[in-house]
Order: sequence, then C-alpha cells, then structure tokens
Amino acid sequence: PSGHDDARPIPLADASRSLSKTHLLVRPVAGGFEIVDCGSTNGSGLIRDGIEYAAGAGKPVHVRGGDTIRMGDRTASVVAL
Repeated sequence: PSGHDDARPIPLADASRSLSKTHLLVRPVAGGFEIVDCGSTNGSGLIRDGIEYAAGAGKPVHVRGGDTIRMGDRTASVVAL
C-alpha cells in the first residue's frame, strides 16, 4: 500500500471477488499486531468472542490470539505460536 514502504503484498485467491486489490494492512505493534482496512469496497472486521467489530477505513484495530479477521467474505483465524 502506498505510504507503507516496508509493506509486502500477500496475494489471496478470491473466486468470489469480495477482496479489494489492496484490502487490509497487517502490521506489528507492541504486544501483537493490528489491522487497518485500506478503504476496501466490502469492508473488514474483527470477530472476538462471537461479536464482530467493524474495522473502519484507516482506523487501526488491535488483534490478539483467538480473534478472527474478516476481509470481504474471507476470514482468517489468529493463533498464538
């Protein structure tokens, strides 16, 4: 994404075409990482304890183990290693 010189794109298969070309930024922060929606068409969200919280465009959302990240109609589970 522009403005994030250290960012590297990770392509995802998307037959349903619900993902934007540059959908979501994932970046490390103290104590874990955060997600930032890049103004995607179909939105992003964080699901925690069964409740989804919208990830507004440009607004960082802290993520922790056990959460689920939603990008369009795709989801990714967050696990601690």
